[in-house]
Amino acid sequence: MHTIRQDIDYAIRTFLKRPVFSAIAILTLTVAIGVNIAVYAMVSSVILTPLDYPQAGYLVKISGAGRGAGGRALNLSRPDFRDFERANRTFETMGAFDSYIGAVTITGFGEAERVKAVAVSGGFFPTLRAAPELGRLIEPRDDTENLNTGVISYGLWQRHFGGDPAVVGRTMSVGRQSFVIVGVLRSSFHYPRPEMQGDPDLYGPMWSDPGFTVRSTRNIRAISRLKANVTPEQAQADLRSIASELERRYPADNYHAGVVVQRLMDAIVGDTKPVLWLLLGATLCVLLIGCANLANLLLAKGLSRTKELAIRSALGASGQYCSLKYLDVVGIVDGTGGGSVARTKREVAHLALDAPWHLATAARHDSFFQDLGEHRLMKRFSVLRGE
Repeated sequence: MHTIRQDIDYAIRTFLKRPVFSAIAILTLTVAIGVNIAVYAMVSSVILTPLDYPQAGYLVKISGAGRGAGGRALNLSRPDFRDFERANRTFETMGAFDSYIGAVTITGFGEAERVKAVAVSGGFFPTLRAAPELGRLIEPRDDTENLNTGVISYGLWQRHFGGDPAVVGRTMSVGRQSFVIVGVLRSSFHYPRPEMQGDPDLYGPMWSDPGFTVRSTRNIRAISRLKANVTPEQAQADLRSIASELERRYPADNYHAGVVVQRLMDAIVGDTKPVLWLLLGATLCVLLIGCANLANLLLAKGLSRTKELAIRSALGASGQYCSLKYLDVVGIVDGTGGGSVARTKREVAHLALDAPWHLATAARHDSFFQDLGEHRLMKRFSVLRGE
């Protein structure tokens, strides 16, 4: 402890004697480390963090593909999806949802409110293994029985219904239709379409729409859960054989109508992944440059202290001790700065996120909308800084 106290006293005296040098050294480390924390937090949230669904590695997205699509993913028709659902041999469950989110007005409880609504199939929630907060979710029997059932989000339940636990079983009016509320989703559930800012508040059964039998209308998207030991490539081969049979049976509607299977994580992140890895590599280069600049500053400072170090060596100081004296000002003064320096790094991290903010949030709204200060790396760094 006595040696540490001496080092701190020495570092403070040196800092006061050469404040410009010490400030430049600390600022160099602050910028380099702050930018790296920011970008790593973004890469961790978008790429390294699994999707917020149970066993998300088994989830895949199913898209249509056809001539003239230019490689773009297309929607599926509802009859094609039903055929895939019945004939496939590689999926545990399959779910479908509308390719658009509509806006509807709900009435019957207090003031009317405009909310986002989407139609989903009975396999949608089982595929994602979502659990209700209250009641139940839309199930496969809602498809076959053509029930006007509805599931509301946790936010709508709290906002419009005041968190009333007796809301299950009540009837609400949605436009000209009436829906029975059968369940409330948990607050942790996120709709698997990150490009839509905000989750829907109302989920209704897809097959209550009388137009679902039109094969040429392609307006749904599909997600599926692979069986154990089945790869996306095997699932795609399975669906392609079914698609070929559908093309033979319905040549007018399914001419060159192919299918593409890809992991849901890859479908959500998309082209963002290589960009973020490139950004992380660039910021690591910034850190290396900062370290190199700091090393040059320390060497330059060391040249001005040759007489002092020679005296210390003559008095019996070891070479290791003399070398560590180079780092006292930067290391110990930065450490005694503790909270203020760590907060400065955090501000630099927030500033570094401004440019790629939309890039990351467009890819993973389920994990990136969080305070950077809550990130694990920032917490560990703050502890090390003594904050």
